[in-house]
Parts: sequence; C-alpha cells; structure tokens
Amino acid sequence: GKAANFVNVGAALKPDPGLEEVGGNGYLRGLCRSAPQLPNVRDYVRIIADLAMRRELVRAGEDLVSLACSAPADMTSPGIIAEHAERISKIEANAGPALDDRDGYVPFAEGLAFEVKLVEDALNGIRPDAVPTGLEELDRTTGGLQAGDFAIYAGRPGMGKTLLMTTTAKACAKDDRPAIFFEYEMSAAQLRQRLIADHLYRLKERNPLEYKQFRSGRFDPADFDRIYNATEELRALPIHIIDRGGLTVQQMTVQADRILQKYGK
Repeated sequence: GKAANFVNVGAALKPDPGLEEVGGNGYLRGLCRSAPQLPNVRDYVRIIADLAMRRELVRAGEDLVSLACSAPADMTSPGIIAEHAERISKIEANAGPALDDRDGYVPFAEGLAFEVKLVEDALNGIRPDAVPTGLEELDRTTGGLQAGDFAIYAGRPGMGKTLLMTTTAKACAKDDRPAIFFEYEMSAAQLRQRLIADHLYRLKERNPLEYKQFRSGRFDPADFDRIYNATEELRALPIHIIDRGGLTVQQMTVQADRILQKYGK
C-alpha cells in the first residue's frame, strides 16, 4: 500500500541479504533513474500487452500443430479449425487496452464537434485540405482528392485514363505535394513523353506537340526549344515514376518510403 520508491522498497528489503548482493540502495536508485517516464507509460503498456498476445498466439499455434498431427480419428479437420478459431477469438477479445484516439477511434458524440469546426473554418475561408486533380470543374464538383478517399479512374482502352492520371500527378506536384506514379503498362520514358506533350498542350494552338511525334521521331526544329523549355519546367516538380509491373501494395509502400528517405518528402 505504499509508494514503490527506492526508500520504501529499501526499507522493506533491508532484512533480506539478497539486497546487498545486488548492490543495496544504490542498485534501487539506479532502477528508479532508468525507469521510463510516466507520461509514456501507456505506450510501454501497449508493447507489453502486444508481446503477451504474441506469446498466447505462439502457444495456440504450437497446440494447433500438435493436435493436427495427433488428433483422434473421430476428430475432423473442421472440428480442429473450429476449436482453434474460438481460442484465437478469445485472444483477440483480450487484446490490449481499450480503444482510444490512437486506434483511430473517436466516440460519435465527440466526433460531431469536428464537423461543426469544419463548417466554422469554411465560413472563415479555410477550406478542407485536398489534392487537386488538375481539372477545375472536377475539383469544384468533388472538392478534390481528400484524406480517406479511394479514387478509381476507370474506362475502356483509349479513353484517357493515363492522361487523367498524369494531369492529376502534375497538379499534385505543382501544389508542392510529391506524386509517385506506379505504371504497370508503359515505360517511364513513355510517361515522361506524355507529360511533356500534355504540358505543352494549348486548347486553341494550331500546331500542338503530339505524343505520337516521340514515337515516330518527326519533329520540327522549333519543337526542340519548346520541348527543352517544357522539360526545364517539369524538372522542378516532385514527380516520381516507377515502371515495374506486378508490385504489391506492400512493395509500393517500401518504394514510397525509399523516396521519402531520399528526397525528404
């Protein structure tokens, strides 16, 4: 019932010769100095709880292997699965501390205050943070790409999906937000060529630079200056193209982390 500091613990252990064997009160003071700070105790508890849960999973896995190898003849595989599914569910039910905001959980009643704040900010001219798509009318309609969105650009071949994606990547980069383009079908060179042609496109221009000119190699001398100037403008944008097909989401995450470490954002 007393505070667990080195004075009280030292007094309680004084009759025990084991205290002197480990270093006496000096050892206890060292323990106190090396103890984690109280404000961080919740994070340390989470680590301990997670390790305890892993030990339970290890035991459950070992028991599953043992039972699968030596189950009685009248016990079927679905029965083994059902028994261990129940055990795993119990482990999951006892997993760690209660939900809080670090788990992404906000009580509904408290969450409503965020929506009121959103409206207040809008009335004060503060708009929701969003990534532009590069198409003004689409941004007006959708509010741009916002956190939590999962946007899919879909269509038949030749409908302009890649153009829409490169337009969005460029708009994102112009907004000083790095854009990573994972391409499964084209090479990085083809995408760069499309970006250059798109960058030079003007609606009423009589002689626009066309993407197919890169494929055919047919350029006018005047095209060189236009292309060079476009590449200089695009060079300043934080756009990254990875043209390796078959990447999983986890592999994409690794690539994104590498870009983050190399370029700082």
